[in-house]
Amino acid sequence: MPLTDFTNPADPADDDPGNPGAGGAAGSGANAQAVASILAQAGGGPFAPPPGFNPDGSDELDILIDYNEKFARTTGQTLFRDGLIRQVMAVLTRRWKPNPLLVGPAGVGKTRVVEALAAMIADGDPRVPAALAFKTIFELPLAALVAGCSLVGQLEAKVLRAIEFAADPDNAAIIFIDEIHQLSGDTSPMYSKIAQILKPALARGDIAVIGATTVGELKALTADPAFTRRFSTLQVDELTPGQTVAILREAAPRLVAHHGGLTSVDDALVEQVVAVSDAMRRADQHRPDSALTLLDQTLADTIVNYYTACAAANLTADVAALRAGPLPITVGRLREVAHRLVSGNSRGIATASRATLAAQLKDRLVGQDDAIDQISQAVALMSVNLGVSDDRKPATWMLMGPSGVGKTEATKVLSRHLTGENPIVLNMSEYAHEHDVSKLVGSGPGYIGSNSAAELPFDVLDANPTRVVLLDEFDKAHPQIHKLFLSVLDEGHLRTAMGKVVDFSHAIVIATTNAGSRLATTVLRPVGFTAGNSPRAVSRGSMIAALENEFPSELIGRFEHLVAFAALTREHLAQIIAAHYTELVDGAVKASPRLADAIDRALPQAELDALVDETFNPALGARPGRIAARRRAQQAAVAALAALP
Repeated sequence: MPLTDFTNPADPADDDPGNPGAGGAAGSGANAQAVASILAQAGGGPFAPPPGFNPDGSDELDILIDYNEKFARTTGQTLFRDGLIRQVMAVLTRRWKPNPLLVGPAGVGKTRVVEALAAMIADGDPRVPAALAFKTIFELPLAALVAGCSLVGQLEAKVLRAIEFAADPDNAAIIFIDEIHQLSGDTSPMYSKIAQILKPALARGDIAVIGATTVGELKALTADPAFTRRFSTLQVDELTPGQTVAILREAAPRLVAHHGGLTSVDDALVEQVVAVSDAMRRADQHRPDSALTLLDQTLADTIVNYYTACAAANLTADVAALRAGPLPITVGRLREVAHRLVSGNSRGIATASRATLAAQLKDRLVGQDDAIDQISQAVALMSVNLGVSDDRKPATWMLMGPSGVGKTEATKVLSRHLTGENPIVLNMSEYAHEHDVSKLVGSGPGYIGSNSAAELPFDVLDANPTRVVLLDEFDKAHPQIHKLFLSVLDEGHLRTAMGKVVDFSHAIVIATTNAGSRLATTVLRPVGFTAGNSPRAVSRGSMIAALENEFPSELIGRFEHLVAFAALTREHLAQIIAAHYTELVDGAVKASPRLADAIDRALPQAELDALVDETFNPALGARPGRIAARRRAQQAAVAALAALP
């Protein structure tokens, strides 16, 4: 049988046979002809280089991953990306710069697009143009490329071999580099060296490269314009909830099969997966990956719990019976797993009764019944799910009133009640200058401290985003700090100077301020001095008017709850001093049991009245009285110890 050339004819208008984007020729070299001859004699189809085909016999290209072979007939249907795949194919067949760059948030399916294209080529999909029909997509793992290269020369040799392989038309190779931003910006010199070696080949059009990176990390790549301009950027957008539901319906049977058919997923549950995922995912997670991950994890979690329960009951798991009656997945299990994915084993935001919280607050606060009612009602409203999955705003409160009336204490009680932990406290008087922004978001690239590994105040939210954040004395922060929190309160996330996203969507942000103290001492002050009097409620409009001297209107409007604390009366201060004195004496007795019979737990009335006269100041609240109570308790303990035999 005569030798048959199965390669595509070269484009007569193109005089550059080394350009892989010209005409899509698979090559006409001796090696290609030899392989074509063998295929023809065996009755095979058109020439396609075998996986890992390497003319020079070098073993350095073992690191390349053949996507055509890996994903042929195994990827399933790729939904809602047909237009994007067509864009990728169009760029790959261009005469100049046949290098698409897929840019989009993490988890939207950038790598999946490349896998789908490789599967289409391998499966002979008729939608693939002739210029790409014989191509093979190889992933070039950067970590594997650098591994074992202790010398720069070793790395250069490996990269040059990879370029030689990709540029050889006999191999008909397209290179895919995931996380391509590693080749530029403030990275390892080894990775930067790879980019410098690739530039000439990209400039000449000798190789075709598909890159993928996220929107935030694209900034690092654009730091090298000469490298970036060789690529054509294609945006990969996040799928809608409806599109994600369709993808889950297609993926659910395969996930169930992967887990041995031991669980069942009905159609109604699929919609709940997307709703729960959207409500509880982090700010840096996106559809469809967030929903797929939640469903996969829930199936695995359900099976593991079944085996654990069987072991605890000294029973053997009956897999055959389980397949006949698979374990159902409930919405409650979805929410439980979603919470663990976000915050590990942390407790999260509890939804205990309104009465319980009110009792705890009244045990710690005096004269703030109206504020306590507002706080308790707001917590009760938090437990109502309105089903708005795209609302990423955190719960936001501003507590206003004079100093020392219990705003910070209320926040601590609330945090322990809701999360079981103390709040993340920021003393905003430490952020009084414009440059203090760097204390919150870090230093930008090139500035002193930009490479510091020191923990930033909100890094703790990475481990558990369901926390209470207290911005104490928020009015003392610089206006630039106030502007920084506009996006936090409205969009639910904060971006650091290095591009990291801090998720606030599951947190409760509480700001305290002394602004509006005059309002509290006039409008809110009880009339008369009888114990039965309570503060009068004040409208939200009055509170906003009182706050506008300290904060911009757009910032005030971003706080969902404005709670005004009343100024303390003499009677309130007397209650606080008496209670604090007893608390301190009880602590002293616990530390020194001998004091039990030598010291009175209650402060004598005459001394209490004297302390109230000495410390009462509506502008200062309870702090002077608490200090006086501590001093008096210490004096009583010293006197009692001295009197003991």
